[in-house]
Amino acid sequence: MPSSRLSNLPLLPAAWEIALFPAPFEVEGEVLRAGVIVAEADTKHLRLLAPVPVGAPLHEVLREAFTRPAKPTQAGRPSGVRVSSPDLLAELRPLLQEAGVIGSVVDSLPAVTEALAALLTSMGGPVAPGLTTDLPRWREVLRELAVLAPWRRLRDDVRFLLPSDGGGEPSVAVIIGGRGENRGVVVYPSIGALDDHYAVMGTGEMGQLDMVALLMEPAEELSQDERAACVRASLVFSTSEPRVGRLHAKAYVARAAAIRAPDLGEQRSLLRAVQAVVEVCRVHLGALAAGEAQAQIVAGCGPVEIRAGRGVRPSGLAPNEKVPPYFTAHDLRLILSTVSLPRGATGPRLRQLTFKMSKAHALAIAPFLAEVRAVRVISGGGWSVGVAELRDGDSWSITDRMLGEAGAVLERYLEGPEVVLAIAAGGAARPNWRQQDVVASVVVPVVPRRGTRSGGG
Repeated sequence: MPSSRLSNLPLLPAAWEIALFPAPFEVEGEVLRAGVIVAEADTKHLRLLAPVPVGAPLHEVLREAFTRPAKPTQAGRPSGVRVSSPDLLAELRPLLQEAGVIGSVVDSLPAVTEALAALLTSMGGPVAPGLTTDLPRWREVLRELAVLAPWRRLRDDVRFLLPSDGGGEPSVAVIIGGRGENRGVVVYPSIGALDDHYAVMGTGEMGQLDMVALLMEPAEELSQDERAACVRASLVFSTSEPRVGRLHAKAYVARAAAIRAPDLGEQRSLLRAVQAVVEVCRVHLGALAAGEAQAQIVAGCGPVEIRAGRGVRPSGLAPNEKVPPYFTAHDLRLILSTVSLPRGATGPRLRQLTFKMSKAHALAIAPFLAEVRAVRVISGGGWSVGVAELRDGDSWSITDRMLGEAGAVLERYLEGPEVVLAIAAGGAARPNWRQQDVVASVVVPVVPRRGTRSGGG
């Protein structure tokens, strides 16, 4: 066995599975060959999820799987390495020889398959609509929810405490969408579960999630198959929101590390909670928005206690208050580049995040740049999200969750000390882009990243 740093690492009992997968990311001036994933065959734990730039030696990228793997795995050498391609095994052979590890080609890689499926599920959730029972009642309740659109006037600091069927601790419903995120109603089994979730939001820690959600999604947030499924189930609704179009129902459960469709019992509990929220908002939405609602309101499920959250700004939007935009891959193209500022200057070049969208959308979004005081990236479990912090202390996502190599590229671009945020007109579908398309931009500092490194230890 050769003497090297890798061969001196402890020998672990588990074999590893290694695979390459397509790189779903666009970046100016840098081409990614693929992403690489390493998972332990027995525990299914993910050790590494990383980008592989074109021309970069794969064995250098994979060293972190040995020396700095993702938690909870430990540094060390595997008892063996399994791949599904003879070409990949040949590429890995120098690294395996250095580590004193034997590699083999196998027909399937179940640990890698499961790890990638879990990561993709955590990004996109289950398929809409996720509702299969009590559909006539769901249609009636969601039709009214879409018209009320309570997320236009309330934020998630208004908590609806719902009585338990068995007389135990009340569950808690909150309305989301008022901060620019997905619209809908989220239900937690207790105040403690909600506080646990909110305590880790923005830190990069996933926490022990325990919630059931009903989202009301515009068409551009869903795949063509999901939209068709919602139409077949008659779970598509007109809304009072201007320029939004029709909303589609999507239900899911997030519990610990799993995100899945709700079972029949969970669907019925969710329906009971959403119906209670609709009943309260039907009569008391104005009072809730003004912070003047009574402490307890009777609904069909029984008395609903209204409570404000901890340390959150007062509920309701002032008449002239703006809601930060929520960007998704469906309505923009994210382009990473470098620019000289001011334009034409020969000074240092800054990294720029350009969000390219339709001209009408770009002009509507541009004023929000003036509210941004800093940006940062949070990451964990193989994903990364770009976040803009506003001058009033609020924050909003400037990217969807980016998986693997996409998240790693985002992290590199948000390493500071400053970055340019830019809004460009031209539409998300048009690949051509010029700096002249930018309708607004701002230079802001980068806050040091918090959370665990995407795919690393």
